[in-house]
Amino acid sequence: MRRLLRYFLRLVTLAASAYALTVLLAWATDGLWPGRVWPATFAMLVLPWLLLPAALAWPVALLARHRAASFVLGGATLLLVAGYGELFLPRPAVAEGATHNSLRIMTLNVGPAGTPDPGLADAIRALDADVVALQELDGAEARFLEDELSADYPYRILLPVEQVGFTGKGLLSRYPILAHQVLTISDPTRPHLQADIEVAGTRIRVLNVHPHPPPHLPSYRGDGTFREHPVTNADLAVLARMATEAAPAILLGDLNSTPHSTAVRAIRQAGLQDAFLAAGWGLGATWPAEVRGRSWPTPVIRIDYVWHTSNFDVARAWAAPAVGTDHRPVVVDLRW
Repeated sequence: MRRLLRYFLRLVTLAASAYALTVLLAWATDGLWPGRVWPATFAMLVLPWLLLPAALAWPVALLARHRAASFVLGGATLLLVAGYGELFLPRPAVAEGATHNSLRIMTLNVGPAGTPDPGLADAIRALDADVVALQELDGAEARFLEDELSADYPYRILLPVEQVGFTGKGLLSRYPILAHQVLTISDPTRPHLQADIEVAGTRIRVLNVHPHPPPHLPSYRGDGTFREHPVTNADLAVLARMATEAAPAILLGDLNSTPHSTAVRAIRQAGLQDAFLAAGWGLGATWPAEVRGRSWPTPVIRIDYVWHTSNFDVARAWAAPAVGTDHRPVVVDLRW
């Protein structure tokens, strides 16, 4: 019996180490050639979830006293802890005395539903955001929110899909909207929304963005590839520079890009700061919040963000429960 158990542990260890080695090779490949080798790029969408089984198998390798497997599984565990462990640690609080003004901002992809979810307005109202950025807004949703939330948000920009294409945008604000314009960077079918709001005498630039999703695997789109979208990368790099130059500024929306993507790296390199990394807890996954109309308890990838210039501190950031859409809203409390 003991020999059988030892054989079983060894078999599990070898299988787990082969799996972990594959994941590590995918991570290294995408690091060396970001976005160019589609299996590796696809794996980066769900990297923490891929690393988790390897971390769970590491104690088994140690118990089995298999040095090579322990080394490989330990490397995967180290990558998981180094890359994501900090997200599960308490965040330092922003001292109230060090700031004078506050702004709660929220982004939500509502999805063109045809018939708005009756709980959508109440969900937005309950989160008590001062500024709400909406993506994939359709005409029915725009009319519904206009009727339900006009008293809560006296300043509004509602540009549904019927006016600006699939990237229908909305901005609900408790503060005056001084100016706004629709921005076309690379693709006229995917414009973005720029607005300036005034909060306590400060003019803040808000960029509400929703670029292209990446091409998908054959079972979804039939093109046999998975790769980052070049227009998404180009647009977000330009928009990030625009936000930095217009400081104080906030860039937010459904970016259709994960934290390991080339587009998100470009935003970070431009000097913008990720609000969730500063004050959120956990992986911050926002999609899918529902599958085929049914609620999905654990979103697996993070594609919805709030980025900001260094003018702001972040007191709190979180992904709230979804209502009638496949994205979770991201809510952030900013201070300055």
